[in-house]
Amino acid sequence: MVLPAGAAAAMARDGGTRVLAVASPERLPLLPDVPTLAELGLPLSLGLWQAVYVPVRTPAPIIAQLNGALRQAMQAPGFGEMVRAQGARPEPGTPEELATFERRERQVWGATVRELNIRLE
Repeated sequence: MVLPAGAAAAMARDGGTRVLAVASPERLPLLPDVPTLAELGLPLSLGLWQAVYVPVRTPAPIIAQLNGALRQAMQAPGFGEMVRAQGARPEPGTPEELATFERRERQVWGATVRELNIRLE
C-alpha cells in the first residue's frame, strides 16, 4: 500500500504496520530508519504535492494576490512544523514554477505510461 508518510508513520507507531520504504528521493526525518526505494534497488521516486488552482480566465493581478496570500500563510508560525510532522515539506512557489513542475511531471509519467502501454479499462 502506498500512503502519505504521516499516515504510514502513525500506523507504524501503533505497531500493526511496518513501513518498508519511502518513495522520496531521500530518507524522511519523520521515518529516518526507513530506506528509500532507490536504496533498495528500485530507482523510483514519487511525491505527493498540492496546489491551488483558479479558473482559466482569472486576471493575473488576482492570481498574484492569491499567490502572495498563500505564500504568506505558509510562513505563519507553526505551519512548517505541522507540514513536516506529516512527512511533507512546505515549498511555496509561483504559478510559473508550478507550470514548469507540471510539464516535467507530464513528460516523465507520460513516457512511463507509453513505455508500459498502460491503458484505462
